[in-house]
Amino acid sequence: MILLINPYFTVYLSGVECQTIHVSQIPTIVTPEGSSVTLPCNYSISGAQDATAGSYKWYRHMARAGPEVSHSNKDFTGRISTLDTDVFINNRSASITLHRVHVSDTGMYYCDVTFLHGGEISGHGTGTFLNVTAGSPIIHVSQIPVIVTPEGSSVTLPCNYSISGAQNIHNGSYKWYRHMERTGPEVSDSNKDFTGRISRMDTDEFIHNRSASITLHRVHVSDTGMYYCDVSFLHDGEISGHGNGTFLNVTARTSAGRHHYLDWSIPLSITGMVIIGALLVIIYWYHTKQVAASRCDVGPIIYTDFTTQAADRGPTLNVESPDIAPGGQEADLYSELP
Repeated sequence: MILLINPYFTVYLSGVECQTIHVSQIPTIVTPEGSSVTLPCNYSISGAQDATAGSYKWYRHMARAGPEVSHSNKDFTGRISTLDTDVFINNRSASITLHRVHVSDTGMYYCDVTFLHGGEISGHGTGTFLNVTAGSPIIHVSQIPVIVTPEGSSVTLPCNYSISGAQNIHNGSYKWYRHMERTGPEVSDSNKDFTGRISRMDTDEFIHNRSASITLHRVHVSDTGMYYCDVSFLHDGEISGHGNGTFLNVTARTSAGRHHYLDWSIPLSITGMVIIGALLVIIYWYHTKQVAASRCDVGPIIYTDFTTQAADRGPTLNVESPDIAPGGQEADLYSELP
């Protein structure tokens, strides 16, 4: 067996069969301090395309002989993401990602790939020079593009941010502007258009949860417009960033409310009329029944013959008529006119 080595790959020759791993890396990557950066590494296999038992490693400064870039190295513990086995085998990728990079991470990084296929075959790339630059911290602010809400409701305008290049700063604040970032009217209680209608994140949520959201209460149609979130921190001077804005669309719900009322009022009115009509029929029927019952309780009518009673009693008392004058003579009720 003859072993051939060059800076690009290692080749093992066994008889007439040639098994080769070709590993490719990009020459240089520049990234700011505090960011996350992926070091790409891709490979191909000649003469052993069906090989599936393999692994990969990364080294710093020197191929295979330098410090290994892994969680077991205290310089990188908790700051590395690697690809899973399926991606490594099927996509022929051996890339890694470094998180929260420091200026001290600057240097050469080598990707090394190994497979077992009738013996061990391996290859490494020519290395990638990672240049981590120190610079001013950057604030990245994110907002959602559009929110639609009905008039009279409460609506939250989400705003989240991240800081690269300065992880331990706590002296910051945030503001919201309407129509134009930083130059438009400020959305605050000091603005008469929003007085008493704003809720803000407290300091702990702003610093630790990286949230600069606000909530508007009892929104009006006139509140419709663009809203911009602006975040500022003090770190060797002021650093700030703002989002791309959220368009708040407040819809009038008067018509909808009227239609909703009509949709319910019509069947309710009909139902009410039916109920009232039924009650009137019941009352009329009950009243008619009571009247009929009272008539039936009167009994037969008895007529009395007062003439017969008088005859049975004998002679009646003679009462003088007021028209009979004293002495037994009838008085003339009429006098002659002279």
